[in-house]
Amino acid sequence: MDYNTEELMREDFARVVELNTQIRQGADPDIGHNVEYGREMSARERNGFVKAWSSGPHAEHWDTLRGAHTAFELVPEAMVALYTDIRSGRNIHGLDGVDQRSVVQAADLRGRDRVVLRLAMAEAVRDRRRGPIERSR
Repeated sequence: MDYNTEELMREDFARVVELNTQIRQGADPDIGHNVEYGREMSARERNGFVKAWSSGPHAEHWDTLRGAHTAFELVPEAMVALYTDIRSGRNIHGLDGVDQRSVVQAADLRGRDRVVLRLAMAEAVRDRRRGPIERSR
């Protein structure tokens, strides 16, 4: 996947997450007070992104990003550990660069709304960096 395609995928995925929030909460503020119409328009836009990426040549990377985003909700401890390994430069999980960046983006998207998740990630990164201090003589 080239850089521009990856960036487009990440922008579209962030928009899908935003649209899902709008669907859950009601209407897009730009649409006005008609909640059902707003939900329908948001769902239509979201479904267009999902269909395009899920059936396109980069469906595997889209699915990894979507799965990582979901996993942060379902198994946050495991995902925080994976995120921490990636941020620390350890790739013991066999993920390629695109998939590693997907885990980081999923953490960012989940962490925006969850102070607890942000604190857990910061603490895990801090704890992984602890180690013996080597001094040269």
